[in-house]
Amino acid sequence: MGLDNYCKIKDWKDSDELLNQYEYIVFKRDNIKIPYFSNKAHFIDVSIDISSKQVRNMIQNNGNLENVLNKEVIEFIKKNNLY
Repeated sequence: MGLDNYCKIKDWKDSDELLNQYEYIVFKRDNIKIPYFSNKAHFIDVSIDISSKQVRNMIQNNGNLENVLNKEVIEFIKKNNLY
């Protein structure tokens, strides 16, 4: 998940249970301070300049994802009917 969503996780229903029960991979975003909620969160530096919302919008509008995502990710999204 993106760091922007992780920062809002305490607003989720049953957030304490979720934070204790599951591991999270969180993609860092520039200029967002990392809050500490759980030792099960793993923060990763990535150089992807696109959000999941942008990907969803591109899919809904039949946009070309090849310029922003690699082939394997696009195939995974299509195969698993994501978004």
